Amino acid sequence: MKYLLYIVIGISAGLVVTEFLQVPAKYVVLFALIMLLLNQVARYFLRKEKAAHRAPGSVRTRADRRSLPKDGQPLIDPKRLEAIMNRPARPMAVAPERETGTAPFPPVAPQANGRLGPMREETDPFKAVVPPWEPDFFADFVDGMSRPAVIAYRPYPPPRIRVGRSKVGGDPDLPAGMEWPRTVSDARYVKAGMPLHFMAQIDLSELPWRPQECPERGTLLFFARLDEDMLWGEDFSGDPRNDTRVVYDPLSNGIRTPPPDDLGAINGSNNLFDEDFSPPDQPVMRSYPEWPLVFSGFSTMPAPSDLLMLKAPDGYREARDRYYIGQFDKIFPKVFTGRPPSRFFPVFNISAYDSTPFLEKIRSLKPHDETGFPYSPLCINLFCRYIEGRLARWSEVPDDSDLRDFLSRLGRWKDWCSRQHGHDLDAGDARDFIDYLNRFLASEFKHKKLIVDAIQRTLNELINQSGSDPALAGRLPESIYLAGKHQPLIKRESEDAPLPEKPARGLGQPYHQLFGYLSSVQFNIPVNDPNMLLFQLFSDYGSNMMLCDVGEADFFIKPEDLKQRNWDKVVGQTCGG
Repeated sequence: MKYLLYIVIGISAGLVVTEFLQVPAKYVVLFALIMLLLNQVARYFLRKEKAAHRAPGSVRTRADRRSLPKDGQPLIDPKRLEAIMNRPARPMAVAPERETGTAPFPPVAPQANGRLGPMREETDPFKAVVPPWEPDFFADFVDGMSRPAVIAYRPYPPPRIRVGRSKVGGDPDLPAGMEWPRTVSDARYVKAGMPLHFMAQIDLSELPWRPQECPERGTLLFFARLDEDMLWGEDFSGDPRNDTRVVYDPLSNGIRTPPPDDLGAINGSNNLFDEDFSPPDQPVMRSYPEWPLVFSGFSTMPAPSDLLMLKAPDGYREARDRYYIGQFDKIFPKVFTGRPPSRFFPVFNISAYDSTPFLEKIRSLKPHDETGFPYSPLCINLFCRYIEGRLARWSEVPDDSDLRDFLSRLGRWKDWCSRQHGHDLDAGDARDFIDYLNRFLASEFKHKKLIVDAIQRTLNELINQSGSDPALAGRLPESIYLAGKHQPLIKRESEDAPLPEKPARGLGQPYHQLFGYLSSVQFNIPVNDPNMLLFQLFSDYGSNMMLCDVGEADFFIKPEDLKQRNWDKVVGQTCGG
């Protein structure tokens, strides 16, 4: 019936056209029928291609991420879930007024070589004790459904000596003789041979726990296609190697390898660094700033929407939040971050002190001898690049002779500093730099905001760069680290105050995750999904890592592929926050 309707419409349209073009009706009708036939043939082959490339195990697109798997052994039997939810109630204790944590994690006995061996998921070494005042069903959920995981986070402030091999950003330690990973086929959004960007590497021997199927030693290196859209799995190629690649180095003796010359800027230059410190036509950020990663055990629980057709009991979501917060309270240090949203680095002289210092209250920069600012030649270089980048990218910055003269006078510092990265800054040059900034701040009020913004953004970027530079990390005082804007600090109202009742993923995500239940910013994975989470990276302003729109990048693998070391079977997905 649908095709007959198409034919009638086509013939009617053809007859109308013959009145205007004076073309014989039979040719118009024939042409319309041919076009309709070609359209249906194209639609048929397109549907066939999509169906073939969405076989089980292929990358899931945004349209079908929530669909349930049609094959594969469920990880948790739905009948087991029903049994847990139908257990009889038990007496419930009353919670203390300020109880915020759970009991400490039970110790894990090391092997003879001092390393932790693989453990079965049933012997969860990180399962936190559920306080007796939680809803009576929640302890049963934890006993029956919790999955161990590993939290990976950047140590902050950055260590002043190099620690371990695990890290985010920087250059990868590729096995000797291995070429840089590239895409493998032409597709809708991809061309074959495009180099992938390096994201992180994990030394498995540094983990406090790993699944039984996971090797005890070796290093996993994670690469991904970080173009502007990051539309993984939506090119219909059916090959996950066009989006991500996981390289396994069993000996962990890889060689530090710089990226190839044809690797483009991250996110097509629409990244946090290039937008502030590079001219529009000269993007430079091809890798994230390097930061070491440290690890801690963590017990994960499914989100309410992970429980398939079973409705989570009332109070489950809140109990799960408290369970997570109790563990965060022991993992992350108690750092006071209860400062107002607009925080200024302690390098400024402010005319009045209150809880909300405004730009107009900044009078000048403090002396170099008092604060140490600008700390490093890199700081002056970044400051000059920020001014030039803003002038080139943003029309609201006034382009006048005073500003051009200011930039020309800064030129001698910039040229010298660009050749002195990693060296100490001469105290006389530092004093001259501050004196000139102060004269400009006093005489050119219209550029005051630009100068202050440049200092603020430069110091934040200096913190970002200190993760891979122990010498630079040692030059920055604690006051600078505490004023950092996007660092992995859990916010508290005061130094001794408990954490908030609900874990929140916001700007400056403080951790990433290996294994366990997915903890996504946007969607969930059912508990019986055949894929297991291998690694989950979140957007982190402190390492200039912006994934989609403050989102995440997830790497999945089937347990049998992990056991057989089939790293090419790892699939990836992305989502925005």
